[in-house]
Amino acid sequence: MQTMDDNSSLQAKLKETQLAHQRALQMAQFQAGFLARTSHELRSPLSRLISLHQLIINGLCENPAEEKEFINQAYEAGLNLMKLLDEIVNVSKAVYGSNPLKIESLFLGKILQETQELTKIVAANRNFSLNFATVDPDIQILADHSRLIQALITLIETAIANTEVGAIEVSWDVVTTSKRINIVIDTPANSQAWSEAIDLMANQTPTAEEITTKTISQLSNIKLSPAMK
Repeated sequence: MQTMDDNSSLQAKLKETQLAHQRALQMAQFQAGFLARTSHELRSPLSRLISLHQLIINGLCENPAEEKEFINQAYEAGLNLMKLLDEIVNVSKAVYGSNPLKIESLFLGKILQETQELTKIVAANRNFSLNFATVDPDIQILADHSRLIQALITLIETAIANTEVGAIEVSWDVVTTSKRINIVIDTPANSQAWSEAIDLMANQTPTAEEITTKTISQLSNIKLSPAMK
């Protein structure tokens, strides 16, 4: 016959198993969504990198100074691409446990304040209004400090990059039923990449042929000389 201690131990183990299963499902969903969104973001610097090299290889630079400028722009696109790849590697390490999360008690107000300090210059350079909601100083959350900050910065910078004008509002709300806090980044951008189904996004990656057939006038964020426009 099982004792009450045995029953309590079994219930505790069952609860731990259920929580572990739930965390695994949440991590799998996060990984799938993150990789889909990041893959979408990879297209921009990769397409720009290829297009800039095409201009140089085909001798379309007006002078050596313009060729050097294109090389510099390609270098910046390469750095941006590497940054995104590093984020994918970090997520993969977290999932497989080789780079475990450091979960600790954090004050939500300090997290948002730090995020605001790290993103306000980027927003100011684009003439954006970046507004953070006031947070009760006593509210605490359980999270990995560096990963949470990195995720918030990435989301805000992506929103800025995909928004031409307007304001970005960062707010939060408490889900009392699950004891969770949602951090909401509200932007006027038409960010389809954040809401599309994963299988639809997988079909949006252009082929090399599609990239190479773009006309020079359609290449985004590339400064061309008057003779080439």
